Amino acid sequence: MPQENNTNTELVLTGESRLEKLPARKVSIQKLFHKVSVLDYAIMWFLADKAESADESRKFYLKELSESSGIHMHIITEMVLRLRDKGLVEWKHDGSGENGTYIRITAAGMQAVTEQRDILKNFHSNVIERFGGERFIKLLNEMSAFEDIMSEEIEREELENE
Repeated sequence: MPQENNTNTELVLTGESRLEKLPARKVSIQKLFHKVSVLDYAIMWFLADKAESADESRKFYLKELSESSGIHMHIITEMVLRLRDKGLVEWKHDGSGENGTYIRITAAGMQAVTEQRDILKNFHSNVIERFGGERFIKLLNEMSAFEDIMSEEIEREELENE
């Protein structure tokens, strides 16, 4: 029996399993995004402190966004321009701009993020309900155990290579 298990493991690791012959089923997360695009939602979610605590008066300075996210300023600028053009944020500056430029989330932006968050929350609830709550917890525990083993293996290989 252990030999069969090794063979199955080898087949999976080398990609020679029966699963490859099954038709590919892609799950397109984009289909869940009715209010804003995936990218816009991700940016707005980041700006709105996970769409929970931000309000329209909060200022998000571009320099701070760049530093805290690790995203280069020119990319932040492109993202903000895109959001501004869609009416999701307003781009403003302190003084004549030398004191910093910032954005504020518009009412439309907050509404779009809130509505999209609710869509995703309902989707996740429905999936977990159909999958089973206890089964989902077991899956998370198994995934955590799997990640622990992978981390241990990486550490073991690093020690061997020193």
